[in-house]
Amino acid sequence: MTAIDNPATNTLSQDKACTYDVCLDALSLRVSDTMLISNMSENFEDGQWTCILGPSGVGKSMLLRAILGLIDVHRHADIAMTGTVHTSGNVALSGHASYMAQQDLLFPWLTVSQNIDLGQRLRGATCNEAPDTHTLLKSVGLEDHADKLPAKLSGGMRQRAALARTLKENRPIVIMDEPFSAVDAIT
Repeated sequence: MTAIDNPATNTLSQDKACTYDVCLDALSLRVSDTMLISNMSENFEDGQWTCILGPSGVGKSMLLRAILGLIDVHRHADIAMTGTVHTSGNVALSGHASYMAQQDLLFPWLTVSQNIDLGQRLRGATCNEAPDTHTLLKSVGLEDHADKLPAKLSGGMRQRAALARTLKENRPIVIMDEPFSAVDAIT
């Protein structure tokens, strides 16, 4: 979780006057009878890379989804969450964070370029509000694959397309869940 310099533009994604430290205050998360997180208080500083490490099944993905506000405890009776997640200055995370899930979640009927531009299209945003798609494709090594459908890509290429889509959102907070799991070390 971090406000990162976007490799496509080499500038901070949002207004540098705002700080986007992500703060967890006494966060606890329980699924059924398993306590995944107990009374966690942490400050993830703006402008820094933070990696959360741990074995499978300990709740890393749940923590990321909790930070993003993607856990609806009212719809899932087996999930209980207490505590707060906020940014320094109490700026809402909504609209200031982009998320890359473990799966690439590319739409199979859209080309790589169309998948990358989808968020912008859905919001009706103009192209000059975000990094150039071709520049992002080049930065992830997919410039020759812009017009291909996801089925024609390897797993690592699909993951890199998902990374480009995440960066296209141009948000000051970027949260990625195992973003390089399908990418070869050489890539």
